[in-house]
Amino acid sequence: MKCSFLRQSGYDVKVNEGNLQTFPKWAGVTIENNDENVLIFFNNLMELSNSNLLKELKIKFDKGGLKRLILFSEDMDFIQNQSTIDTIVKNLNDIFQNHIDKIKITLLSKSWNLNWGNIFTSNNLGCLSMVIDRNIQLGKNYNLLNLSREKHFITTQNAPRASRIYLYDFLIKNNLLDKFEYSFFVTQNKEYLMWQDVIGGNDGLQPLTGKYLKKNFDNENIVNPLEDLQLVNFTKELNTYFSVLMETSYCTSENYYGISEKSFKGFSIKKPFLLFASAGAYKGLTELGFKMYDNIFDLSYMHKTSHYERLEGFTNEIKRICELPINEIQKLYIDNLETIEYNYNNLTNLIKKEKSDFLNLFW
Repeated sequence: MKCSFLRQSGYDVKVNEGNLQTFPKWAGVTIENNDENVLIFFNNLMELSNSNLLKELKIKFDKGGLKRLILFSEDMDFIQNQSTIDTIVKNLNDIFQNHIDKIKITLLSKSWNLNWGNIFTSNNLGCLSMVIDRNIQLGKNYNLLNLSREKHFITTQNAPRASRIYLYDFLIKNNLLDKFEYSFFVTQNKEYLMWQDVIGGNDGLQPLTGKYLKKNFDNENIVNPLEDLQLVNFTKELNTYFSVLMETSYCTSENYYGISEKSFKGFSIKKPFLLFASAGAYKGLTELGFKMYDNIFDLSYMHKTSHYERLEGFTNEIKRICELPINEIQKLYIDNLETIEYNYNNLTNLIKKEKSDFLNLFW
């Protein structure tokens, strides 16, 4: 399958050039001039929906050359409310009019109560599927079921979001860091971070007054943060039985789940995990066919729509698990090997489906 790629300049469409070069090839699509199919990567659909670029494409539809326009969510789209969707739908209908049935939009999130009207939409994992697959392939060089591990958890928190600083603060105050392999905020150009360094809003949390040491793994050399930090540190991962994962989006609505590669990291390396994410994460992952590790962890916190209560339940469960002896942690891991393998196989099948679903967008 061949298609043209168009990119709007400026803020409207931010595209990771690495994804542009590698994702279509990974998925089996050739990017070259093609009058019939146009693919646009986006991560700001509101801006794109009223852009001059789309108005130019409407003229190509009118002339009969253009047959399909695919607006592809490269990364998290953060579309969480109906009013935003209503504006996008109106913009697209105003521009494309009788060609609206030739537009397809992919969304990298799960929502259960949003109405896109006459716009064709589908859910997928965007370019994350390629990132996940890369780690799956790298993992084939390791014994992912190794049972000789020294620590309870691993956590990798790159950007200093408010809830992640709360996690770091909690681990320090409860003397739990010795139970972890951990890396915090390696993307930052400071040795210590404070609350004023938080990015992405304060998540409704009260400011903390501490200073938090930037900490990277001692076997890592980060050259290209955008790519290097997406790759699994297998040496550190295989020294721990469980993972502590924190998503990028923490929407409190149980009808929304913002997805990034972080949600799938545990599945790809055959490891049970605790996940802090949107309130709809549990529902979203089970709908994708995964089994959650309820028999290891108390995951009731995942359903709480209060951000603070969800975070509190998450950190309290970390503490409870850290208080267990390492031999008991190993036993919990062994007792869940069947589920671990099931989730790994479900993920690999999901990635295969992502490729075929992407190709099907062009038909």
